[in-house]
Amino acid sequence: MDRQVISDRDNRETRVILAEDIETSKESKQDHVKEWGDPFEQIELEEANEDRAYQLSRDKSALESLGPPPQVRLYGFQATPKAILIVLTAVATLSAFLLGLDLTTINGAQLYLDPYMRLNTAEKSLVPSGIALGAMFGGAVALPFNVYLGRKPTILVSSFLYFCGALIQSLSYNFPALMCGRIIVGLGAGCGNATVPMYIAECSPKRQRGLLVAIFQLSLFLGQCLGYILAAAFASASANWRLMLGSGIVPALLQFILMIALPESPRWNLMKSRPKASFHSWYCIQGFEEDSRYEFFKMIQDVKDELKFSQNKNLVIEFIHEAPIRRICVVGCAMMFIQQFSGANAIGYYIGTVFESIGLSKTNAIYVSLVAGVANAVFCIPGLYWIDRVGRRKLNLCTLPGLSLSLLMTGLGFISTNHRTNLIITIIGVVFYYLFYANGVGLTPWVVATEVGPLYLRNSYMCLLTFCSYLGNFGISYTFNYLTQGIGTSGTFGLYAGFALADFVFILLFIPETKQKSLEELKMLFEIPTRIRVVRDVGGTWNAWKRAMKRMVKMS
Repeated sequence: MDRQVISDRDNRETRVILAEDIETSKESKQDHVKEWGDPFEQIELEEANEDRAYQLSRDKSALESLGPPPQVRLYGFQATPKAILIVLTAVATLSAFLLGLDLTTINGAQLYLDPYMRLNTAEKSLVPSGIALGAMFGGAVALPFNVYLGRKPTILVSSFLYFCGALIQSLSYNFPALMCGRIIVGLGAGCGNATVPMYIAECSPKRQRGLLVAIFQLSLFLGQCLGYILAAAFASASANWRLMLGSGIVPALLQFILMIALPESPRWNLMKSRPKASFHSWYCIQGFEEDSRYEFFKMIQDVKDELKFSQNKNLVIEFIHEAPIRRICVVGCAMMFIQQFSGANAIGYYIGTVFESIGLSKTNAIYVSLVAGVANAVFCIPGLYWIDRVGRRKLNLCTLPGLSLSLLMTGLGFISTNHRTNLIITIIGVVFYYLFYANGVGLTPWVVATEVGPLYLRNSYMCLLTFCSYLGNFGISYTFNYLTQGIGTSGTFGLYAGFALADFVFILLFIPETKQKSLEELKMLFEIPTRIRVVRDVGGTWNAWKRAMKRMVKMS
């Protein structure tokens, strides 16, 4: 193919334009169109680097072949790219909101389910954990949808499954029907978890990526908070548990309707040889100022490299043969298990039952549980501020010791024979637990895991993370009743405190800092042998703590 260099006399900048040889055969022409589409006949980025992308970003005419910029409208109104990005993030993260809503409404619903359905211990354990059972396979369902249909249709499928599952739950009359609804909701949760963080990351500016992905977790916390509120509001109703379990119907329907008007991921469009659609999506979401144009040109080159590199690539084969991929998968999966084994879902699912065992009535147990929901939602706000300033690793290391102590305090609330004392200690323990959880392992795992994931294996990697997350969720939620019967409630929370300390040691040794690192830097990071990286990271952390202690001594 010929290359033609055209000088721009006005600004003395140079553009490289690729012209496909006119004399190529029709078959060759069709192959080119199939790979990149007609508009990319005039754009050559094969040898692009950061300087090249910067040069192109300063030339507004570099994408003239893609047509004029689209008129930015949303739901019939003219909108700015910033407004569209905010709406996109809010609507997409409704998947996490729905999950949080379900996690806590079941906390109240199961207090009233037992007398109605006469559940045994195994069934009592399966009801809250049923959503995790479905979600483990929801990630696998999302894989072909994400590859062939796109991020947006997969989120639509997720909200449809949420809607159907919530409807079935609310109308169920026996345990099998209830479990069917729980598993369908779980399938929706798995689809959403495997897609939404990826969708937001692909649509957001690089400088805001960590914050916007973390909003996925904030939405989960807000859903949990509303779940506690609705459980308290419906506690006195005659159909209380049906209203609680059906509360996800409206937000699922709302997400489905609002999602239809939002753009597809620009990166996905580009990977499917739809450059014009990619340009239009990018323009609507991020505008086309110089910084945004630079990111767009970098994305073009990244996608070209990704498509070239990902041919005949498979996560399983790469895991076996490539040490960096093994290290990345271990870090990503470990962060999912760390989040689950910190005991969050045991508290979310069973805190009402725990308060009832102290001596509260069912209604009062739900009202007191509301304190935990509000604490969880409020305490995550500082974490959103610090996650891109302090870093993911430091947040986890600073909060896990406190999280472990708060779990021990919660367990102490079942030792005294005085119910009032037990209640006060347990409430304080739970509130402090959410203070540390919401600012650490409750917030950072999905951010870290998505940042370190290899782009060319992104779809299968996200499905693996979803499976691991819900496998841990299922393990914690299903075993809670058996653990409390075997080692007591105090022993169970003591066990979770031990898990939190083990999490601290694992993060200290094996989880690197990913804050403000480019994809190239992260790739190089995991090419370093683990033993060398451990020595470097632990040494760096120790030196940072020594400097902090010296500053504290000087201030005193």
